[in-house]
Amino acid sequence: MKGVQLSTLSVHIGSQIVDHQKLIQSYGQLILLADQLNKKNHTITNLDFGGGFGVMDHSDDALDFVEWQKELENLLQGKKYHIIFEPGRFIVANSGELITKVLYIKSSGNRKLLLQMHHFQNIYALPFMKLTHQFKH
Repeated sequence: MKGVQLSTLSVHIGSQIVDHQKLIQSYGQLILLADQLNKKNHTITNLDFGGGFGVMDHSDDALDFVEWQKELENLLQGKKYHIIFEPGRFIVANSGELITKVLYIKSSGNRKLLLQMHHFQNIYALPFMKLTHQFKH
Protein backbone atom coordinates (compact mmCIF):
# COMPACT_ATOMS: atom_id res chain seq x y z
CA MET A 1 0.00 0.00 0.00
CA LYS A 2 1.33 3.34 -1.03
CA GLY A 3 2.28 5.58 1.89
CA VAL A 4 2.25 2.77 4.46
CA GLN A 5 5.47 1.51 5.98
CA LEU A 6 5.30 -1.71 7.96
CA SER A 7 7.77 -1.55 10.86
CA THR A 8 6.41 -3.92 13.52
CA LEU A 9 5.36 -7.56 13.57
CA SER A 10 3.43 -9.00 16.49
CA VAL A 11 2.53 -12.49 17.65
CA HIS A 12 0.11 -13.89 20.24
CA ILE A 13 0.05 -17.66 20.66
CA GLY A 14 -2.14 -17.85 23.75
CA SER A 15 -2.15 -17.44 27.50
CA GLN A 16 -0.98 -19.40 30.50
CA ILE A 17 2.04 -20.85 28.69
CA VAL A 18 4.52 -22.64 30.96
CA ASP A 19 6.48 -24.43 28.23
CA HIS A 20 9.16 -21.95 27.16
CA GLN A 21 9.76 -23.96 23.97
CA LYS A 22 6.36 -22.89 22.63
CA LEU A 23 7.28 -19.25 23.14
CA ILE A 24 10.74 -19.68 21.61
CA GLN A 25 9.25 -21.44 18.58
CA SER A 26 6.82 -18.57 17.95
CA TYR A 27 9.62 -16.00 18.37
CA GLY A 28 11.75 -17.90 15.87
CA GLN A 29 8.94 -17.89 13.32
CA LEU A 30 8.38 -14.15 13.78
CA ILE A 31 12.12 -13.42 13.42
CA LEU A 32 12.22 -15.55 10.26
CA LEU A 33 9.27 -13.65 8.79
CA ALA A 34 10.85 -10.29 9.67
CA ASP A 35 14.14 -11.35 8.08
CA GLN A 36 12.33 -12.46 4.91
CA LEU A 37 10.34 -9.22 4.68
CA ASN A 38 13.47 -7.13 5.20
CA LYS A 39 15.14 -8.97 2.31
CA LYS A 40 12.21 -7.80 0.17
CA ASN A 41 12.90 -4.12 0.97
CA HIS A 42 10.62 -3.77 3.98
CA THR A 43 11.90 -2.12 7.14
CA ILE A 44 10.82 -4.32 10.04
CA THR A 45 12.56 -2.91 13.11
CA ASN A 46 10.23 -3.97 15.95
CA LEU A 47 9.10 -7.42 17.04
CA ASP A 48 6.29 -7.70 19.58
CA PHE A 49 6.54 -11.16 21.14
CA GLY A 50 3.43 -10.57 23.24
CA GLY A 51 3.02 -12.18 26.59
CA GLY A 52 1.38 -15.46 27.42
CA PHE A 53 3.63 -16.19 30.40
CA GLY A 54 1.78 -18.58 32.68
CA VAL A 55 0.62 -17.27 36.03
CA MET A 56 1.58 -19.83 38.63
CA ASP A 57 -1.37 -21.12 40.62
CA HIS A 58 -0.18 -23.75 43.08
CA SER A 59 1.00 -26.45 40.75
CA ASP A 60 4.51 -27.50 39.90
CA ASP A 61 4.29 -26.04 36.40
CA ALA A 62 6.49 -22.99 35.98
CA LEU A 63 8.05 -21.20 33.07
CA ASP A 64 11.82 -21.76 33.05
CA PHE A 65 12.99 -18.19 32.49
CA VAL A 66 16.68 -19.13 32.62
CA GLU A 67 16.35 -21.53 29.66
CA TRP A 68 13.94 -19.11 27.96
CA GLN A 69 16.51 -16.31 28.20
CA LYS A 70 19.35 -18.48 26.87
CA GLU A 71 17.35 -19.64 23.87
CA LEU A 72 16.01 -16.15 23.17
CA GLU A 73 19.53 -14.71 23.23
CA ASN A 74 20.61 -17.38 20.73
CA LEU A 75 17.69 -16.51 18.44
CA LEU A 76 18.51 -12.81 18.54
CA GLN A 77 22.27 -13.14 18.14
CA GLY A 78 23.37 -10.83 15.32
CA LYS A 79 19.86 -9.32 15.01
CA LYS A 80 19.11 -5.65 15.61
CA TYR A 81 15.38 -5.75 16.29
CA HIS A 82 13.72 -3.74 19.03
CA ILE A 83 11.91 -6.36 21.14
CA ILE A 84 8.59 -5.76 22.91
CA PHE A 85 7.03 -8.02 25.53
CA GLU A 86 3.58 -7.73 27.09
CA PRO A 87 3.82 -9.61 30.40
CA GLY A 88 0.75 -7.87 31.92
CA ARG A 89 -1.09 -10.62 33.78
CA PHE A 90 2.15 -12.39 34.76
CA ILE A 91 3.23 -9.26 36.66
CA VAL A 92 -0.05 -8.22 38.28
CA ALA A 93 -2.05 -11.45 38.66
CA ASN A 94 -1.15 -11.98 42.29
CA SER A 95 -1.45 -8.35 43.32
CA GLY A 96 -5.23 -8.03 43.51
CA GLU A 97 -7.74 -8.28 46.31
CA LEU A 98 -11.37 -9.28 46.11
CA ILE A 99 -13.42 -7.32 48.62
CA THR A 100 -16.96 -8.51 49.16
CA LYS A 101 -19.76 -7.06 51.23
CA VAL A 102 -22.43 -9.53 52.39
CA LEU A 103 -25.77 -7.79 51.95
CA TYR A 104 -28.12 -10.56 53.01
CA ILE A 105 -27.96 -14.12 54.39
CA LYS A 106 -30.79 -16.50 53.50
CA SER A 107 -31.35 -20.01 54.82
CA SER A 108 -32.68 -22.70 52.49
CA GLY A 109 -32.99 -26.03 54.24
CA ASN A 110 -29.56 -26.82 55.67
CA ARG A 111 -27.81 -24.40 53.31
CA LYS A 112 -27.04 -20.73 53.71
CA LEU A 113 -27.08 -18.46 50.68
CA LEU A 114 -25.30 -15.12 50.60
CA LEU A 115 -26.30 -12.10 48.57
CA GLN A 116 -23.07 -10.24 47.98
CA MET A 117 -21.80 -7.06 46.40
CA HIS A 118 -18.34 -7.25 44.89
CA HIS A 119 -16.42 -6.47 41.78
CA PHE A 120 -13.30 -8.09 40.49
CA GLN A 121 -14.24 -9.52 37.13
CA ASN A 122 -11.03 -11.46 36.53
CA ILE A 123 -11.69 -13.65 39.55
CA TYR A 124 -14.48 -15.37 37.59
CA ALA A 125 -12.09 -16.43 34.83
CA LEU A 126 -9.81 -18.35 37.20
CA PRO A 127 -11.72 -21.68 37.09
CA PHE A 128 -11.77 -21.58 33.29
CA MET A 129 -7.99 -21.15 33.28
CA LYS A 130 -7.65 -24.00 35.81
CA LEU A 131 -6.25 -21.59 38.41
CA THR A 132 -7.12 -21.14 42.04
CA HIS A 133 -7.02 -18.10 44.24
CA GLN A 134 -6.09 -17.90 47.91
CA PHE A 135 -9.24 -16.34 49.37
CA LYS A 136 -8.90 -14.91 52.86
CA HIS A 137 -11.77 -14.16 55.17
